[in-house]
Formats: sequence, C-alpha cells, structure tokens
Amino acid sequence: MTIRRPYNWILQLLTEDMKWKPINKLWLVVLIIFVLGAQDIFAQATITVRGNWRKRVRANQITEAGNDFPNSYQSSRTKTRITIRKTPTSSLFPWRVDVRGDKVLWDNRLTLLARRTDSGTSITAGATITGGTVYQQLTNTDQSFFSGTGSIRNIHVQYKVTGVTVLIPAGVLYETTVVYTLIEL
Repeated sequence: MTIRRPYNWILQLLTEDMKWKPINKLWLVVLIIFVLGAQDIFAQATITVRGNWRKRVRANQITEAGNDFPNSYQSSRTKTRITIRKTPTSSLFPWRVDVRGDKVLWDNRLTLLARRTDSGTSITAGATITGGTVYQQLTNTDQSFFSGTGSIRNIHVQYKVTGVTVLIPAGVLYETTVVYTLIEL
C-alpha cells in the first residue's frame, strides 16, 4: 500500500499517461482554480485577547461600619484588547464574539460585568462592529457579546465588579477567567 501526499498526487496527475488533450487541460484549469479558491474557503478566523484586570480592595479602606465605600469598581476603558482576523484580511466574513465568566474562586454576591468601549481599528476596508457597548453580566454560560464583519484590531473591553460589601470575607483573592469565543456565521 502506497500513501501519497496531495502534492505528489497532483504531480502524478500531470505526468502519468497524460495526453494534453483539451479535456485534460480543462481538468488542470479546474484543479488550479479549486486549489487557489480553497485558500479562502479553508482559512480560519482567529481571536487574540490581551490584558487582564486586578482590583485590590484593602481591609483598611473600610475603616468603620456606616462609612460609605464604593460597592462597585471598574477597570480602565482599555483594559483588554481584542483582535479578530482572517487571512486574507480582504474578506468581509461575518462573525460573533461570545463571552462568559468561568469562576475560579468567587463569592456569588459579587457580579462581574463587561462592555466594549470602542470599535477598534479596521484591518479590512468596510469592516463593521455592533453591540456590546452596554455593561452585561458575565455568567458561566456563553452569551452573545458583540458581532461584526471583517478583520478588526484593538477592540477594547472594560470590566466592572458590583456587589462589594463588608459581608464578603476579606483576605481572599476572588478570581474569574473571562472567556471570549469567536464564531464565524
């Protein structure tokens, strides 16, 4: 049994008993068009996410009962940077980004929210992005965050945590991993 790699098969197709008749030339043209066209068909879109956020609330910031202290904290507007790209970048492919929060160590009285703060920079001419500009609660289930077409870089995301109270135990590192999933539509 002989195992042939695809390029060997193409080479043999061109060399073995091939009489250059018009029908064979047509097959060669069809094969070349398929191979060149398949690059776009088999190209995969990718999502790259950079950044994280840590907020440290010290026990000495809460001096005594009855004093006001913030029950919510938010990150800077550019805390996380997302790039969505597909090669070739000239393609206006439709996509959606889903988001969820995988709680590593978390108190259920705390709520984590996220929002998109800008539209990023288009890599593809005519690229679009919609949705995700209002804070939405992150749960352990994937939910639609924002969608668009084409390749876009530097889409910024901001986070907010609410529900901070003196009733939540201090001295614990509460942690959630935010998971972004790119779906080609």
